[in-house]
Parts: sequence; structure tokens; C-alpha cells
Amino acid sequence: MSEEQIKAINEKIILATNELEDRLIEREELIKLVILAIFSKSHMFLIGERGVGKSLAIRLFGELVDKAKYWELQVGNDTKSKQIFGKIKEAKNGTYYYQGVNTILDAHFAFLDEMFKAKSEVLNMLLQLMADRYYTTGDGRMIDVPLISLFGASNEYPTGKLAEPYLDRLLFWYDVKRIENEENRLKYFAGDFNQEPIKEPIFNVDEILAVNAESKKIVIEDDVLRAFNNIVNQLILQGVKTSDRKYFNTIKAMKTSALLNNRKKVNFSELFLFTYTSWHDDIEKRKTEEVIYTELFSNTVNLKSKIEDITKQVESIETEKNSAFSNFFKYKTIFEGINASEQYERYIQACYIVVLNYNTELKKVEHLANTIENIYSNEKLIENNIFLMNIKNNSLTPEIIQSVSTIGMNIRNKTSEIEEFILENRELLDYRENCLSR
Repeated sequence: MSEEQIKAINEKIILATNELEDRLIEREELIKLVILAIFSKSHMFLIGERGVGKSLAIRLFGELVDKAKYWELQVGNDTKSKQIFGKIKEAKNGTYYYQGVNTILDAHFAFLDEMFKAKSEVLNMLLQLMADRYYTTGDGRMIDVPLISLFGASNEYPTGKLAEPYLDRLLFWYDVKRIENEENRLKYFAGDFNQEPIKEPIFNVDEILAVNAESKKIVIEDDVLRAFNNIVNQLILQGVKTSDRKYFNTIKAMKTSALLNNRKKVNFSELFLFTYTSWHDDIEKRKTEEVIYTELFSNTVNLKSKIEDITKQVESIETEKNSAFSNFFKYKTIFEGINASEQYERYIQACYIVVLNYNTELKKVEHLANTIENIYSNEKLIENNIFLMNIKNNSLTPEIIQSVSTIGMNIRNKTSEIEEFILENRELLDYRENCLSR
């Protein structure tokens, strides 16, 4: 695909987002994720109370795709397989197959409300369909289905062995909240939003499939991949139970995000997609967010702790320097006897060690300064990513930024003073002459 084609799709995404935002109040984040899920051919799970617009959001998006078939079903413990797959028919050769008309088998987008209320034998039949986009007939033939994305929903988190296989298949997870802003709530109650059907589609199935194929060419470079791996390791340590298969699929979604942002490479902003793909309950969600924000934004406690450690080390170096060299720097140390030059040289070498110690702390300050620069850089990347919103860096305070600047300047001044002193007093003779001139 050309840059012009990608740019055109990017413009369509903005148009589609506006169309849906006009009809769905406080659902911009959900809209963006649904679009990304569909273009990356990923499945998605929506958790939320009844009546928060979970099914409406998916149904409306189905109207935005030309010639796409949307299918939905309210699932219960009495749901039969034929309601999802159609009636079973017998072929002339004696094998059996699903009729599949007006079912999930001929749909591009499917929505299963209260998905996990179905019995296990019904749910298990979905696994192959979700993973491979085909089903197997009675005589072993594999029949492809047009399914792009399946959306499941519930007002409670799925638990137990029944849900486990779906934690991998449902890549994106999103918590759909009630309308929180009071003005928006009043706007909703007053019906002050667009309730008209979408007049005409914006996307078509072919371009969705083309984007998905093209995204495989997107590059993820070593620095982003290392950060990705660091996040995975931290999530494992935190007890977040996400499989490597799901992390691999997260990379696929990251590549789709990069492509639709008209980039040829994944950047650090895509790592925030972890906050939608790596959790399966409220506890895992909180842990995931903490890990991601710490990796890309650090955190206030960590930054302050490093500043305090550097400050203490600098104070310790200063105390030792004043104790050992106070008179020396004031030209009050007397070097006499046949070993005077050797004694003086030892003082100079000790001064170099002090400079070295200061420089060690300065490198730590510079590392902190780089961290701050990277945080600002990540903020900019996030701001420019069309799929991300409501992501704010809360780790950098004016106090932290000022402290890093002040400590760095302080160390440089102290180091310069010693280096200038050494430069002016290379030999014992220079030191004695400078003593006389003061």
C-alpha cells in the first residue's frame, strides 16, 4: 500500500471516529480501540454494566463498513449451537455440515452479548473459528469463514477453566464505564445526541484486509523490542497471567497501529496497547498499568529516590574533600623536605579522585536528565498516535525537573573549581608561587 492510500484510510478513521462520537457519548477511547481491533483482525472483550452501550458501539461500526455482514446474539445458558452456527445438514456423501446462513459463519463482525453464559460445549466450538477463521466439516474439510473480529461482552469478568482458552483469543479488553461527566449525562438523558442511522459506509472489507496484510511489513526495532520484553518480564513477576501467544498478537496490533499512523516502524507509543491486551480482571489491570507507566514514564517515588541518593553522595564527597583539602585549596598546606614534591603529587592525585567521584554522580544525573527527555519524547509520540488518549505522565513534577538541573549544575561547578585549581598548580613550584601571590 502507498503512503497516499494509508493517509486516505487514516482520514477515514478520523471521519468514522467523529461519526461514532456523535452517537456515543464518552466513548471515544472505545471507538478507537474497536477500529484498531478490526483493522488488526483481533477479537475484543467488553466488560461493563448493562446499558452502557457495549453492543450499540459494535453495531454502529458494522454500519460503517460497506458490504460487511454484522451478526449478534444474546447468549444464555440455554443457547444452542444451531443459534450460532446454523442447522446441521447432511450432505449427499453422508457427512454433516452447518448450513451457516445468517449465522456467525457468514459474518464479518460478530457480537456475543453475555458470551460466557453459554455452556462449554457451545463455547468450545468457537475456539477454532476465532483462532483460524475456519471450521471443520464432518468429512475433515476446512471451510474458511469471513470473520474479521468477534466481540464478546459481559457485566462480569469470566472466570474458571471455561474462560481460560478465550483469554488468549480475545486480544483487546476494555472496561466500558457509565457516563461520568455530569453535563454529558444530562445531554444523554435529554437525547441531545445523534440518534439517526449512519447514512453511508466509510470503510470497505477489502481495505481492512489490505491493511492487515500490509502491517506485517512494519518493523519493530531492537530498542522498542527490548522495552516490550522488559514489560513482559515485569508482568510475569507481578503475576499477570498472559501467554506468550497473546503477547505475540499484541505485537501484531502494534504493527497495525504503526501502519495506520502512517509509520514504517513501531515506536514507544504502541507499548501502551499493553494496557488493553494484558489483563483479565481489575487486579491485573492495575498491575499492568503500573508496569507500563513505570517503564515509559518512570514514577515520582523512583525519581525522587534517585535524586536523594545522588544528593547524599555529593554531600559525602564534599565533606571528605573539605576535611582532607580545606587548607590545601586555601594555599595553607606547607610541603617541606626532600619528599615535598612526592607529597604534593599525592595531593594532586587525590584531587583527581575527588573529580572522578563527582563525575560518577554527574553521570547518574545525566541519566536522570535522559530519562526526563525520554518521558517528554514518549508523551509526544502518544499525542501523535491516533489510537491513544487519556494517557498522562504524572511522574514529572516541577520540583523533580528543577532538582535534576540544580544538582547537575552544582556538580559541574564543583568539578570545574578543582580542575581549574589543578591547572593553576601543576607543580609544587606553581603552588608555592601562588601561595606568595595571595
